[in-house]
Amino acid sequence: AAFVIPMLCYIMKQPPMDEKKAADGPYAVVLAPTRELAQQIEEETIKLAKYTDFRLVLHMGILFWTCCLCLVIVVVDHIQ
Repeated sequence: AAFVIPMLCYIMKQPPMDEKKAADGPYAVVLAPTRELAQQIEEETIKLAKYTDFRLVLHMGILFWTCCLCLVIVVVDHIQ
């Protein structure tokens, strides 16, 4: 998950999340095609963001009911 490092660097440069900014959405969203890959991305992101004040949320769902593909969203935001 080499893309996580630049993502975390970008988020660190952003102002802390407050209620007004939270209404605009998270600072980063990562989509993964499988549950296993999403869990791996989550594990690695937790390791890399261990010493930050970031909150990581893993949300799993299916994009289209006709499709078997499970898309997973990993959200990282900077909170006060």
